[in-house]
Amino acid sequence: MSKYLAFEDIINKPDLDEKELFVPEWDGYVKIRGLTKAQQQAMRRQASTANGQIDTDKLETIMLASCLVEPAITMDQAEQLKNKSAAAIDRILREILELAGLTEEAQKEAMKSFRPGV
Repeated sequence: MSKYLAFEDIINKPDLDEKELFVPEWDGYVKIRGLTKAQQQAMRRQASTANGQIDTDKLETIMLASCLVEPAITMDQAEQLKNKSAAAIDRILREILELAGLTEEAQKEAMKSFRPGV
C-alpha cells in the first residue's frame, strides 16, 4: 500500500530546481531557478495587456528578473539585457521554461503520465 503525503510533507519539501548555465557569449555561468505557481500566475497578470493579451516582451523581462538567481537582477537590469545577445538571452529563457515545466516538450512529457478520469 502506498504512503500518502501529508500537507506538511508537501509544503516543507523544497521542489524548485536550480541550474548553473554556461553562456558562451559571455564566457561564464549564471544560475537560474524554476517558478512557483504563484510566481507563474503573478507574471502572467503583470504581463497582461488591458485587453487580456500577454505581452511576451514584458513576460520575458519579468521572467529574467524573477528567475535569474546569480547574478540576481532588477527589472531595470533585465530591460538592459535586451541590448545584449539574443542568443544568450533566449538560451537563458529556454532553460527557465524547461525548469518550470512550461516548454511544449515538458508539457507533452507530463501528459504521458496523466490519466483522465482517475
